[in-house]
Amino acid sequence: MKNLIILTIIFTSLSGCSAFNEGWNRGLMQSEMESCDLLPTNKLVEKCKVDIYTKYNPDSSLENPVEEAKPKLMTNGLLKWPDGTTERIYFSPSHRAVTIFINEDTVILTINESTIGADCLEYVATINSNNLSLKFCYGSEVLFYSSNGVKASGEYITDSGFNISPKKAKSSTQNRISGKAEAMYNSTLAWDTGVTERAFVSPSNRTISHYIEESGQNLVFTVDEATIGNDCPRYHAKILKNNNLVNIEAFVCFGSEVSSYAITAAGERIALSAGVIIKDDKSSVIPKSTSELEQERNKIATQKAKVLADNELEKEHKYRRVEAETKAIEAHGSKESEKIDAVNDAIRSVGKGFENHGIK
Repeated sequence: MKNLIILTIIFTSLSGCSAFNEGWNRGLMQSEMESCDLLPTNKLVEKCKVDIYTKYNPDSSLENPVEEAKPKLMTNGLLKWPDGTTERIYFSPSHRAVTIFINEDTVILTINESTIGADCLEYVATINSNNLSLKFCYGSEVLFYSSNGVKASGEYITDSGFNISPKKAKSSTQNRISGKAEAMYNSTLAWDTGVTERAFVSPSNRTISHYIEESGQNLVFTVDEATIGNDCPRYHAKILKNNNLVNIEAFVCFGSEVSSYAITAAGERIALSAGVIIKDDKSSVIPKSTSELEQERNKIATQKAKVLADNELEKEHKYRRVEAETKAIEAHGSKESEKIDAVNDAIRSVGKGFENHGIK
């Protein structure tokens, strides 16, 4: 009995240690998984969590460990196709973009402006040179087309039964009336996924900004001064993800080639996408250094100072000319007055002579 009690105590202690270790490891795993939520896309979040889950559960017998680490998709609608398949979708708050989650891929389509108010709303996208079109008609019908010949028709259902009602983009006149600035896009970002985005590159090429429809944020990249002059200057930005700021960096190589990365809390660099940036005026995106900008400012200041000096000199010359002409006129007037006085004196002298001879 005594031996049995001792064995029971030992077994209980070992069980307690095992439970403690299991809880400790799970806590570490959950803590590391939370850092994955800072990544900018759901696909990267999912991959990060799966890697961490596999690290802490190398002997897992789960057929699909993704399910335990997979983030919950934010959706508000459903597509149902005749073959029985379904796909969750998400309409942006303005209903101007719809996101479709197909397996591990995410496709974002944007509204065809000309179809707003029509019986069929069309959303379009281009993926790897393949033009996609998704039409929502008459409150429940959905039609799918692609330039490679794939076509399908089905049914769509929105959560809570809301109607799809995209807002029209304001015209430039409306923007001016409302006091809102018009977008000053002057470049195009073309990514390896086939997605293109309009962007604004500052005159000095030191900042690049573009609007992200999915998150409704304007992403502004600022150049790292220390990398100016390199073949691949580094630009950095921050984006809000799950109420946390995530560091994003991009490299613009040889004036047009772009690669972007997300920086994790641990400082790890994760590749996001690659592509090219093309300015409307076909010029290269090569940032100017502070010294170059200072030289340009000094050159402009010198030119302005010269123009001002030339204007002042011209004013001085004009003043001298007017002064000289005025003096000449005054001198001429004085001479004329002297002549008139002399004539009057002569007339008075003649009058006196007549009086002296008794002629009146």
